[in-house]
Amino acid sequence: DYAPIDGDMVTVNVHSNGICAIPDTASQTRQLTVSPPELPSVNLVAAPGDVVCQGTLVTFTGIPLFSGFTPVYRWLKNGVTVGGTGLTYSYTPADNDIIVLLMSSSFPCRIADTVFSNPNTMRVDLPLIPIVTIGANPGAYIAPGQSVTLTATVIYGGARPSYQWSLNGAAVSGATNTTFTSNHFADNDSVTCEIMGACDLKGFNSVRIHLVNTGVQQVTATGSDDVKLIPNPNKGTFTLKGTLATAGDEEVTIEVTNMLGQVIYTSKVTTQKGSINEKVQLDGSVANGMYLLNLRSGSQNNVFHFVIEQ
Repeated sequence: DYAPIDGDMVTVNVHSNGICAIPDTASQTRQLTVSPPELPSVNLVAAPGDVVCQGTLVTFTGIPLFSGFTPVYRWLKNGVTVGGTGLTYSYTPADNDIIVLLMSSSFPCRIADTVFSNPNTMRVDLPLIPIVTIGANPGAYIAPGQSVTLTATVIYGGARPSYQWSLNGAAVSGATNTTFTSNHFADNDSVTCEIMGACDLKGFNSVRIHLVNTGVQQVTATGSDDVKLIPNPNKGTFTLKGTLATAGDEEVTIEVTNMLGQVIYTSKVTTQKGSINEKVQLDGSVANGMYLLNLRSGSQNNVFHFVIEQ
């Protein structure tokens, strides 16, 4: 007895003592094949994939290693044996189904008799059109050359949505992530994010970028009035003082919004023969930054940009 290694040549010689042996000597040689001990394994692949639309037929295929000549296979779904004894199994999955293949190997030098494949967890998406919202940081009203980061938030996008940002209708090369950052916006630019979500359904939304020159300028949308917001910048307390274009008494709405369009203050005041002298005091928790004040009446609308510096 001896322990052979792979490729050994073993020869046996026989010398006969028979009276009529012709020839009296015989010899035979064989080369030995020695296999090292191996651990069998089996991997799973799913076609068309492990993320599918509801109602899609999926075929799983096992890829064995060191299975031997007569392996035995058993398919398990969520821990329960299901149909199919070969290397393939097809069915229409539900969300979060877990598929595993159990292989009993007949490889002669196996370390283990039975092994499990990698578990394959299925993601099954519903055929719903994605809903997209876009947030702008620091906001949609910016100074020329200021950098803005736009972030898309998706509902019903499926497990692996894809993104494409476009500027004024033209796709931006390489802009395929959840965020898009640029400092090259022009006034009134339209930025759109299109989502390819579950079941190849598309959703999109857009945001418009506005450029403002500085925080101390006022912009008059209509009318020939002479109203000032003073002081500007301020600490959240300021006065609207001046004369509106109309000469009569008129109710005016004062509304302050941040750069995201969220209203943080609103009030009403009645002008006296077109004159206004109204003190505004914002909540002390208002953060530093640029804000918009809208002065609206039945006949005109005025917009002021101002800065809070606490």
